[in-house]
This record gives sequence, structure tokens and C-alpha cells, in this order.
Amino acid sequence: MRSKVTSLPGSRSSARRLRAALLVGVPVAFLYGILGLAVLSGWAVDDWDVAVLVWDPAQHWPVLASVMSWWVLLGQRGICLAIAVP
Repeated sequence: MRSKVTSLPGSRSSARRLRAALLVGVPVAFLYGILGLAVLSGWAVDDWDVAVLVWDPAQHWPVLASVMSWWVLLGQRGICLAIAVP
């Protein structure tokens, strides 16, 4: 008689969480890596920030001003947290 192989109770949900983390984490890490290489190689990524500030998106879309501000702050805190945690 063959014994039936069963998986552990939490292994499926753990695999799903790991897959979800990889689906989000890998592209984000890739984009940050590309931006980091661009800055280190001397590419003028700073000019993008200046161009956006001069264009002033909040003036064009006042409804989204608070969301955009929150999004920028979240991005800055995320980078600082990623650097500080290891």
C-alpha cells in the first residue's frame, strides 16, 4: 500500500505569501537597482525631480495633491527603512 503524501497545513499559504513577496519585491529591487546605477554613473536623474517640481503636478491635478505627497513620503520612508533594517 502506498502512503498518501500530504502537505503541511501552513505550507500552501506560506508559498503564496512568498510568491506574492517575490512578485512585488523583485521588480521594485530591479527598478531601484537601475536608478542606483544611473545615479552612480552620472546620469542626470536629479533633473527629473527638478522638472516635476517646476511643472507642479499639484496645480494641474489639485485633487491628487495629497495622494501624490503621501506617495512621495512613503517612497522616501521605504528606502530609508530598507537601508536601516539589515
